[in-house]
Amino acid sequence: MNLFNEAELEMDPSVEADDILAAAEQTEQTKPESRPRKKRSTNEERFKGIPVKKVYLEPSADECICSECGARMEKIGTEFVRRELEIIPARARVVEYYSVNYGCKNCRRNAALTDIVKGKDGKAHMMYGMASASTVVWVVCQKYCNGMPLTG
Repeated sequence: MNLFNEAELEMDPSVEADDILAAAEQTEQTKPESRPRKKRSTNEERFKGIPVKKVYLEPSADECICSECGARMEKIGTEFVRRELEIIPARARVVEYYSVNYGCKNCRRNAALTDIVKGKDGKAHMMYGMASASTVVWVVCQKYCNGMPLTG
């Protein structure tokens, strides 16, 4: 999904394909040999100084009942699910989602194979990305409503 393809849509059809290929070849020839690659920054470096809000995804009370013995499950830990960057007008914060896991204490004592229940996660707005819905809306508004360029 590409939100910003207006250059391709507004391209002048009278420009010949040969002219485009010649221009591309000319720019390839003028490129320098090789430069050392810039070190890629980590999420910790990117989000340094931004407040973090942790959201814990709890399973429902009905799901915390063991299907084997009917006992109430106890909390056995949490598991990191995803991280999103959330834009609030004039503010930004990182929202980290953790799944809370429950296991049956009775089954574990009896050395039986115990059920583990995890908190359900709503699907992220962008697959494989950290942008929340508010971040996408902010970028689109900056691009189209305010006429801001995407590159800085």
